[in-house]
Amino acid sequence: MEAFAWWVWPILLYIGGIAAAADALWQGRTAQGTAAWVLALVLFPLGALPVYLFFGSRRFRGYRRARRKKDTRLAQRQRQIRKTLNDAELSPDKTTLPLKRLFRVPM
Repeated sequence: MEAFAWWVWPILLYIGGIAAAADALWQGRTAQGTAAWVLALVLFPLGALPVYLFFGSRRFRGYRRARRKKDTRLAQRQRQIRKTLNDAELSPDKTTLPLKRLFRVPM
């Protein structure tokens, strides 16, 4: 039984790291954060697994909720600005038409 234990622990640790990496992939966070967690959990599970279990994605639910709320407010503001600009838009003339095409402004 003693000889069995020495090689089981690293395997269990790597399995835990891979499972936590899969969890990191499924949680909604930034692409950079996901890539960092996955790489750390797969390459260094001994150090990264305890850190992920303590600081993992479940700690950031409030952040995600606030971020989505702000994204919704930004989208509303964007619609207001577009409506205001569309109402004030002049038809393109000989001078402004090339500039609109150059800057790819929707017509």
